Amino acid sequence: MKAVYFHKAAKIEAIKATEFYENHQKDLGKHFVANLVASFQQIQINPFMYPVIKLTVHRCRVHHFPYNVIFRIQKTRIEIIAIMHERQNPDYWNKRI
Repeated sequence: MKAVYFHKAAKIEAIKATEFYENHQKDLGKHFVANLVASFQQIQINPFMYPVIKLTVHRCRVHHFPYNVIFRIQKTRIEIIAIMHERQNPDYWNKRI
């Protein structure tokens, strides 16, 4: 399995989403993190099973939440480019690739 590397902005997006859910309902942030981690693990196991959305960039939906993990597969690692809410402009992360 390839190592997972997080773009700095993707880390911030994950933290903000977690805080939002935890402030909305107790333990909902923990549930979000658990589903996010499960997505990362599935990406590591089989990154090519997820659809290509732009050139070499893939999308993995986070179960039970309106978020997508945007990533690309590199030689030695998987780069998480964004943790994107489904209602955001779908191309806002383009400058990160």
